Amino acid sequence: IRVHHTFVGGAFGGKIDLFHYECCAAYLSIKTGRPVKIELEREEVFMTTRQRHPIIVKIKSGVKKDGTIVAQDIKVIADNGAYRGSGPVVIFLCHGFSFPIYNIANYRYEGFSVYTNNGIRGPQRGHGAPQIRFSIDSHIDLIARDLGLDPVDIMLKNVRHKGDVLPNGDRLDSCGLTECIEGAARAIDWQNKRRQFKPSEDNGRYRRGVGISLCSMFSGAMYYPFASAAVVTLHDDGTATLFTGAQDIGQGSYTTLSQVLAEELGISIEDIRVVAGDTDLCPIDIGSFLSGTALVTGNAVKLAAADAKRQLLEGAADLLGTDDIDRLATGDKKIFFKDNPEQSVSFQQAIQASILKQGGNPIIGRGSYKGYPRTDRYPSLAKGKGLFTGAYGFAAQAAEVEVDTLTGKVTLLKAVTFHDCGFPLNKTIVEGQVQGCVSMGAGQALSEELVFENGQLFNPSFLTYQIPVSLDTPESVEEIVSTIEPSGPFGAKEVGEGSVAGILGAIGNAVHDAIGVRIYSLPITPEKVLRALGK
Repeated sequence: IRVHHTFVGGAFGGKIDLFHYECCAAYLSIKTGRPVKIELEREEVFMTTRQRHPIIVKIKSGVKKDGTIVAQDIKVIADNGAYRGSGPVVIFLCHGFSFPIYNIANYRYEGFSVYTNNGIRGPQRGHGAPQIRFSIDSHIDLIARDLGLDPVDIMLKNVRHKGDVLPNGDRLDSCGLTECIEGAARAIDWQNKRRQFKPSEDNGRYRRGVGISLCSMFSGAMYYPFASAAVVTLHDDGTATLFTGAQDIGQGSYTTLSQVLAEELGISIEDIRVVAGDTDLCPIDIGSFLSGTALVTGNAVKLAAADAKRQLLEGAADLLGTDDIDRLATGDKKIFFKDNPEQSVSFQQAIQASILKQGGNPIIGRGSYKGYPRTDRYPSLAKGKGLFTGAYGFAAQAAEVEVDTLTGKVTLLKAVTFHDCGFPLNKTIVEGQVQGCVSMGAGQALSEELVFENGQLFNPSFLTYQIPVSLDTPESVEEIVSTIEPSGPFGAKEVGEGSVAGILGAIGNAVHDAIGVRIYSLPITPEKVLRALGK
């Protein structure tokens, strides 16, 4: 069977699982010998596709008077719906996203996946991170208020730093949490607005507040095959073709991978053609999930480009009269001496020389990357131990909200994100990913909710399931914190999912700051706000 992908829309987790109606379409096609198309009505989409796991989180922490967290006990109970799906995985991921932020000496985690007669649960952008990070940083905000301390000060006192080793054995070779927190607090004008927005009846009908929260995300995950491969072919006109199994589902991976190839090889991105998603032509890839494409596939492409570059330099060496290819460099489709750039040959000349030298063999570079070669360190879903990922992305997010105490409506006025993505391979793509995360997270924080009763869905339409529209988009500030991840291609790591998690906690803490009452569940609807205010 040959599989050739077509261009599809964004997935956000929704295209990982195999749905039963897809199998029905394939079976009917086999039996009839004809193409089969299945169309779902809106209610059927809600009921048969996957929804984010509703999760109950219980947290107990031991904290010194100065804000140092010395112990934390977390218990997670996830509503998995009626089928197994990814229930065990989301419990594992809640664990994996609970401990990379704060350096707590004594830590315990317990997770349960519970079967119910509610809708089918599955992966969704962040996959466990939004639920656990909302809970933990709401908890941190409560601790700060009980101790009379600033939440930002508690975060700065307890966050992890570069070189820290996590409870599972992962090492943080890059970590810009401190810079992220300081930047987000500064951008939201934390100190001034915390004083200005004190909750009081004198503030009138509309009250404002600010909040902050942190998040982390894997750069690819170890419980999936944490590996990728790439092939690069150089043509005699100096152009290149990249063969990759990676899928671009809107995240811009073809552009980013082409940039990695262009930078390593020394050519323009316009001279690169990408062939992807063809099982007869392209090598294996991990797939587009858990934000692993930049680090995992990017490394494979960089290695393939380096292999092709080595062959190219060997072809150019004879033309330039040297046996030492270490003296040579590439750039602008030329090979030249590092100490004498004027002495050069074109890519076209070097490629033709290489083909002749090798008896007609073309220049084909191959590269493969595996995060951890030691399979004995693969993680255990049951015990939550083993190495989880090659690198962690981090972010600090702050929010300013306005609460209408008459109607209970919460409006997100401003969202700030400082994201540590290592090195941004493409700044525009990074900013777009963060903006998408903020928009998605804001919807889940304030309006998006599936209402089930006795296994029946009560709001299976966009009239009653309220997704934010463009008019709901707040003022958004995105800043990149560059820390350079040693294991990533040119220092890059995760950016696609982490920022969907922190904004939930930031909004929740901002609402508390505005009205002086904590709302413990999402979404923060007008009904919940009015109930919290005793109205």
